[in-house]
Amino acid sequence: MSNSAQGSSGSQDQQQQSIITDYNIHEGIIFAIELTDSLLSPISQNGKSHLEIILESLQQSMAHSIITLPNTGYGLYLFNSKRTSDGLNDGIERIFPVGDLNVKVMRLVYDLIEENKKGSALYNPINERFKPREERVKNPLYQLFQTIRDDFLEKKDSQKLYNQMKVFLFTDNDQPVRHDDVREKNLLRKVYNDLDDIHINIHPMFLNSGAGFDKTLYSELLKIEYEDEEGDGTEEGDEGKEDTANLFHGANTTPVKVENIKDRIIKGKEIKRKAFEVPLIFSDSLTVGVKGYTIFSEQKKVKHKNLYEGPTFVKNVHSERRLIGAENTKHAGVEVSEFVKVFEFGDSKSPNFNQQDIIVFDKDAIDKLNNYNPDPASSDSKTFLKLLGFKPTQFGLRYTHNLTSCPFLTPNEDIYKGSSKTLTALYNSLVKQDKVGILFGRLRVSGTPSFYALLPSKHSLFPQGFFLVRLPYLDELRNYPGVDEWGLSKDVDEVTDITYEKLKSYTKSILHSFVLKEGEKSIGYDPMEFRNPALNRHFKIIQDYVLQIGQDQDQSQDHEALPEEARQARALQRELDQDDTLKKVMGVRGKIMDSVLSQGQLAGDLRSWNDLYNKFS
Repeated sequence: MSNSAQGSSGSQDQQQQSIITDYNIHEGIIFAIELTDSLLSPISQNGKSHLEIILESLQQSMAHSIITLPNTGYGLYLFNSKRTSDGLNDGIERIFPVGDLNVKVMRLVYDLIEENKKGSALYNPINERFKPREERVKNPLYQLFQTIRDDFLEKKDSQKLYNQMKVFLFTDNDQPVRHDDVREKNLLRKVYNDLDDIHINIHPMFLNSGAGFDKTLYSELLKIEYEDEEGDGTEEGDEGKEDTANLFHGANTTPVKVENIKDRIIKGKEIKRKAFEVPLIFSDSLTVGVKGYTIFSEQKKVKHKNLYEGPTFVKNVHSERRLIGAENTKHAGVEVSEFVKVFEFGDSKSPNFNQQDIIVFDKDAIDKLNNYNPDPASSDSKTFLKLLGFKPTQFGLRYTHNLTSCPFLTPNEDIYKGSSKTLTALYNSLVKQDKVGILFGRLRVSGTPSFYALLPSKHSLFPQGFFLVRLPYLDELRNYPGVDEWGLSKDVDEVTDITYEKLKSYTKSILHSFVLKEGEKSIGYDPMEFRNPALNRHFKIIQDYVLQIGQDQDQSQDHEALPEEARQARALQRELDQDDTLKKVMGVRGKIMDSVLSQGQLAGDLRSWNDLYNKFS
């Protein structure tokens, strides 16, 4: 496992090509659906069929791509279909071939969904439009893979080839070929290997039809490893293990629940840009590879520029700063050689701070810090992560420790084989014991070594894996403000301590009254649930115009007939529908107002909090 699968030496051209591939993304996505009677039948939970939900997910994915990556390609293919498209094998129906997003295909998907909702005699419902074959062909999955391979590699004058290719395979049939048909199974393996060689990634979405889904055959054909754990194989029995046994693998044999289809598609569609790759050292005899991705970024205000405007030009104002010695203010500035790097031990703004609280680093100390290497015999280990131990989550990591954005770690099988299985086992152990790993290392050659916490993400949130949280040094932590900092006299410290603790207690009670995210035992929120209101409104207008989505005339006339107060309420509701944050804030306000009217506990806590806060202000 600690043996390198390939040499660390590589040409700069290959590294440059890898960077180009990461950032010049042209992604192609194919939705491939196997038609079966059960796939077209309504589900008891919401009355929709699996096919309807998949088409809605396709529409949602297209709308998201238009905003983020508008040159993304999409295709929709059906296999085991009663209808066959021209030039394709029996049972393959190509609704539209894979190609860059355009109005025509988006309108087609929109019409399929809307016409199915109307239930008019003018339109056939989806289960009437698309029917499975009465006599199943011998190997429909093999024929589908051949078609997908040819369409992805087809050169078109109007667009460049795709450098990221994905196939979302939807099926509730666990027998693509007969178990004892060795020839057909070998054909499937061969064409799957061909797809893998040209980097076409298959993301199977196994849909449980109620009779259970047997994973063994697909696991064998698509090389998906899974552990045969105890259970009845039903969707409910497997849900607890979803994405844990095969956490870091692209394919998963666990059947997908209806309500999770859209989430799984979004996870599979997400494009990750690698920020760094380093070895993760467990011990002298065990090393795995990890890659880090930037998942969350912070938008910061750009520093303004001072401009000089001339008669015919505008240019930046030039400024110059010179440092001079404290005892030599009339002569030349301080030479660069006179500068030294120091570390402030404490708060330099404090009135008690003095020169003895400054630690001076000489050149040797700085070089040792910048060039720290856990393995001096190797010149390639300047970037690394080393596992020091484990701590319970409540002691090893606190909210105040989160100083910077946290990269997301995944295994790197390119250098160290077995990294995925090792990190999967580590993930399961940390989640089960509610612990975090404590690491020391450097992520970039020019960076400074730091301590990190290896935090397993919660299973219900995206993404699933590890977040790498940089741990602060003691002088970076900001304590709660001391009671003497409120300007109170020293003789009331004891009373103030009690009041201050009460204030924190009421604050905690108030915050726990608001559940910002609906879910099991969930207090908090998922940032990904909050859409950007400006972008959402902008692209909604464009979508309605391009797809010619009109407003209901009766509803418009009814709006004009309403009294002014009712029209304002309807306008506010439209605003709330487009702004998730505003909707949550209005929900919090409504809860406070209801509590005031009913003289509930929340209203009492707010009054007590204000009374205590006024003592400090």
